[in-house]
Amino acid sequence: MEPAGTIAALALAGVTPDQITHVVLTHMHPDHIGGLYGEGPTFPNAELVVPKLENDFWSTQDSAAYKAKVAPLIDKARQINAGDEILPGITAEAAYGHTPGHTTYLLSAGDQRLLLTGDSFNHYAFSVSRPEWKVLYDNDKDAAIVTRKAVLARLAADRIPFFGYHMPFPAVGFIADTGEGSYRFMPATYQFSV
Repeated sequence: MEPAGTIAALALAGVTPDQITHVVLTHMHPDHIGGLYGEGPTFPNAELVVPKLENDFWSTQDSAAYKAKVAPLIDKARQINAGDEILPGITAEAAYGHTPGHTTYLLSAGDQRLLLTGDSFNHYAFSVSRPEWKVLYDNDKDAAIVTRKAVLARLAADRIPFFGYHMPFPAVGFIADTGEGSYRFMPATYQFSV
């Protein structure tokens, strides 16, 4: 998404870009960084938080998206490692494979949790029901399979709700274990209260 799309989506929620205080990346594929920079920073008052391993990789690649969207901001960004607490109640967790530094974030408040899974699994049907299948966009396909299986198993066993970037609306829900290493996406409906 380019900055205009990001700004328009925020406007629908009644938020302006200058109100954003932190932008935290799971990884640096173009569809996850496209809204960061246009004529200038999209979020002028925000601290950019990036996984160090992810930046170490993309800064050495010939990536037009990285050069245009992240490089102008990286000198002021906070680079983090797995296990770091980003803000109170937000912890970075290694989820490598989709990209070298792909990171998930566990949000915790009391006994409530939500896992931001990024692209650990990026299709609600095939990569959830068949986590052992290789995905075209995974950088290290074997590591991504290990990560995908681990994240899905944890979500199902611990009944942690999650937000997945490529999941269908509302992109938040649960994972159910269907047996034999297969899972099912259960979108949020009545499970969450406001």
